[in-house]
Parts: sequence; C-alpha cells; structure tokens
Amino acid sequence: LITTGGNATRKNSSIALTGSETIEFLKGKYVDKAIVSADGISYLNGFSLQNDIIAQAYTLVFNQANEKIVCATSDKFNKNAYSSFSPIDGIDTLITDASAPDDYLKYFFDHNIRVFNAYDIEDI
Repeated sequence: LITTGGNATRKNSSIALTGSETIEFLKGKYVDKAIVSADGISYLNGFSLQNDIIAQAYTLVFNQANEKIVCATSDKFNKNAYSSFSPIDGIDTLITDASAPDDYLKYFFDHNIRVFNAYDIEDI
C-alpha cells in the first residue's frame, strides 16, 4: 500500500488524502485505470465534485490515466457540483444505476463511452 501524504478530507462517508503534498506526489505518476465518483453530471459542466481540493486531484489523475471511469448514481445527473474535474465527453466508462436518464445514455453511446448499469438485486 502506498499513500500520497497530505491532509485527510472527508467526502461523504469516506476520507481522501488531499492538498499540495498529494498533488506533488501524484505528479509524474501514471495509472492504467482511474476510478472515481462524481457529485454532479451535466452537459455544460461535465463531471463535478463539491470539494475543489479533491476535484484538483481527480483532474490530475485523469490527465495521467489510460482509462477514465466514473461511478455515479442516477440522482447525480442534471446537477452541477462546485468544481468540475472532467468534461462530459472526457471519460471512457460510466458505471451507474438503471435509472440514468435516457438522453444521457444516448449521448454516451453517440460518443463511444461505455455505460454499465447496476441493478438492485431485489428488482431481479
């Protein structure tokens, strides 16, 4: 396990390491897959987070990743959070639930962005 150093920042029910130490550590590091969450998804502002410091780290990691994957529930669509970390067409894969809006699913399909839908096991 390698940690980045930095400040512990709470995001929902998890804690992320953020700040200048984290950003410096991440510079020059490359990853095959970057898997992140989003607080908002919109055509205008793309994928966004409420926390600007975490969004900076996401942006850096996305710029150095071969594959960019966002996980977000359907309630995040048509919402803008405080700080954008990727344009809407700047990802490779979206993982969401079965209630994602059809217009967004069509947009992702038209832009060759893979979409995986998770279903509630109780609905099956």
